[in-house]
Amino acid sequence: MAYQINERCTACGDCLPLCPAHAIIAALPVYRIDPLACIECVGFTDESQCTEACPEQAVEPAGGWPERSAAARLQQPPVACQ
Repeated sequence: MAYQINERCTACGDCLPLCPAHAIIAALPVYRIDPLACIECVGFTDESQCTEACPEQAVEPAGGWPERSAAARLQQPPVACQ
């Protein structure tokens, strides 16, 4: 399940450089996380870096996305272009 950033975000930027998937989008008034790009830091760290870095605790699991783990996403074979 991907993460999302809620309205408590102050756009401080602490999370932005820490995302290994570059899934965080610097938007105003709050940053966003691309749920298709978010890998929950699997394969990089034990904990989600954005949740650890956020001083406002504005990062939370995104509801409404399939219960498909980031590990499963990393193990999927790439789609071949035709």
